[in-house]
Amino acid sequence: MLGKRNHSGSVPPNGKKKLRKRSTVELVPESEQIFQGKVFYYVPPDDKAQPRRIRINKAIKFGAAWTTELSLSTTHIVVDKTLTFKDVMTFLKLETLPSNIIMVSEDYPIDSIESRFLLDPKQKQYTVSGYQEMSKVERAAPPSPTMSEHASEDTAALKQPPSHSKELVHGSEIDDTSARVQISQPQNHDMDDHKKMIKLARSMEHIPINDEDDDQEDDIPPSRDQSDESGSDVEPRRPSSHNRPKSKRKGSRNLSFNQEGFTCMTGGTGITTDSNPNARTIEILQKMADYYVETKDHWRQSAYRKTIGVLRKQNTKISSYDEAIRLPTIGHRLALKIEEIVLTNGLRRLNDVVSDPRFHVLQTFMNIYCVGINQAWNWVQQGHTSLEDLKAHVSLTKNQQLGIEHYDEFLTRIPREEVTALGNFVRDAAVSIDPKVEVIIGGSYRRGASSSGDIDFILTKRSTTSSQELLEFLTSLTNHLTKVGFLVAALLTPSQTGSKWHGCCVLPGILKSIWRRIDFLLVPGSELGAALIYFTGDDIFNRSIRLLASKKGWRLNQRGLYKDVLRGPGRVRLNEGSLIEGADENKIFAALGVPWRPPEQRICN
Repeated sequence: MLGKRNHSGSVPPNGKKKLRKRSTVELVPESEQIFQGKVFYYVPPDDKAQPRRIRINKAIKFGAAWTTELSLSTTHIVVDKTLTFKDVMTFLKLETLPSNIIMVSEDYPIDSIESRFLLDPKQKQYTVSGYQEMSKVERAAPPSPTMSEHASEDTAALKQPPSHSKELVHGSEIDDTSARVQISQPQNHDMDDHKKMIKLARSMEHIPINDEDDDQEDDIPPSRDQSDESGSDVEPRRPSSHNRPKSKRKGSRNLSFNQEGFTCMTGGTGITTDSNPNARTIEILQKMADYYVETKDHWRQSAYRKTIGVLRKQNTKISSYDEAIRLPTIGHRLALKIEEIVLTNGLRRLNDVVSDPRFHVLQTFMNIYCVGINQAWNWVQQGHTSLEDLKAHVSLTKNQQLGIEHYDEFLTRIPREEVTALGNFVRDAAVSIDPKVEVIIGGSYRRGASSSGDIDFILTKRSTTSSQELLEFLTSLTNHLTKVGFLVAALLTPSQTGSKWHGCCVLPGILKSIWRRIDFLLVPGSELGAALIYFTGDDIFNRSIRLLASKKGWRLNQRGLYKDVLRGPGRVRLNEGSLIEGADENKIFAALGVPWRPPEQRICN
């Protein structure tokens, strides 16, 4: 039976404690618990094998309850890939699958977590091999509380046939030998069309398609510019026909490392030409990256964008897993996805995302100013489907109301010419107040982008050493710009120790002016160089150069480059360190041994 209390907080009516307690699993916020109210029974029903333990803990983290006994409360049977439907039914001693239980492959929970949605379990890729959909007449009644006596926690494991040399289920044997299950590999005729296509293509991969597909690979350094940032997806690995390549674990920062392998050493332009042999792969990966941007999944969006940056630099088409896994920053799962895109001209993961109507509603809500993924999820789960629905039935903050009122305007990209005109307006106003103050436009504009989502104005004065010295100037500037009709809304104003003003502006004198979002960032002259690196980006370039500093035992942030930084357990910083350079951007590059890269060459995605 299920335990007294599971991780979603539900209490079974019988009150008996049988559920495996996983107190060390930290749950995501309730609004993100997509498996809340779901009870998963895994087959094999134990967590002895580490891959299965990781998958179980991941499901618990997102709200699922894990039971080791089948009962009335069970909602899903999650089956190891190596098992067939017949294996599972034999193990459970069932003739037919109970009508209240859904049986899915082990991929279903992981894919749902990756999508942040409960996917349709009836999709073919989640069907357990050998399972045939039964009619309601053929389905059995819900199980009795004692139906899984042979699958208790103490006896729940599967044994391989003696003839198999390779372990398939990572388990041991069932104590009740009468319930022992013989495991067989899924037959080819049970694979879906997608798997058949990949299997066929792999069997022909030695045949060159054209001259560009021959085995010609660049000599890429094996070093990867990350320690805690993997170039691969971060969720548990799924079984694959490809073995994950062995790589040397990076040691401490005092050990030698390959600086030339860092992304910041080569930079990038962010341009994918039509002649790029990997253009189609990049196009699909970019759509996945955009999805993770929308869902605020910073780890995965970073992994996809790094991969895109690497593929842009390749002169030959990356056609297989083996070719992809050798490239810097590309990990196991992304290498599999690259191969899938090349072989099928698509990505099933992307198809799952775009076909779910809830994703489009979530995307709409997250595009509202001052609305994060947690709030957007709450609204989706409450049944709200549109902006009008929110205005009529939800208590919105002032900024959220403004975000809905100007929804389309805030989503409209700002042409470079308009950014320049807005910048000139601010610059003229700043000079009239204090001629020594400099106004620099950062972000994508400084990187040479043709359009921007918003505008970052860096306000600095060479003689200053603290942002507080500029607060009085900022107050005078915002008051003046409001009076002349340039600033139309203040969304965030700095406190006495703050350094940022956030709001909206329009270009005066223009009919039907579009509201634009802008930031004023106060930067003292002593920190200008470091701030320019930080507020120029892109984020992948910044992470790379900061990690390089860390490898040297230094620290780089928006205020400066520091040496002699001491850290304790868990990399907790024990001191500030000694400043090497903060005012001069070029000198920070030189100190780190990074070739100078103008902003337009810092686009690494």
